[in-house]
Amino acid sequence: MKILLIEDELLISKSISILIKKKGHHITVTGNGVTALELLKNTKFDLIITDLMLNDISGFDIIDECLSKYNYTAENITVITAYNSNDIINKIKQYKCKYFIKPFDNLVKTIDDIINEN
Repeated sequence: MKILLIEDELLISKSISILIKKKGHHITVTGNGVTALELLKNTKFDLIITDLMLNDISGFDIIDECLSKYNYTAENITVITAYNSNDIINKIKQYKCKYFIKPFDNLVKTIDDIINEN
C-alpha cells in the first residue's frame, strides 16, 4: 500500500512512519500541507493520513482538495487529530472520513486499525 502521512509533529510522524514501514507499506511523510498537495498532484496514494491542524493549511483543506481535484473518496482518507470537540468531530463525519483522536491509547493498534480499514 502507498501511504501519504501529513503530520507536523515530528515524534508522531516518525513513530507512525516506522510502524507502517514495518508492516511492509511504502510511506511518504510531510509536515506541510502545501507540500502534501504538490505530492498529490503527481502521485496516487492508496491512503492519506492527515492531521487537522498543520502549520500552513488545515487538514480540512487537504480533504477538500483530495475529494474535489484528485478523485479520492472518503474511504482513502483518515484524520488524526488532538481536537475532539463536537464541532470538529461532526465536520469530520460530514466528510465521512475515518478519524482517530490523539493521543493514541495504543499506537500499534491504531495503525493496525487505520491500515486494516483500507
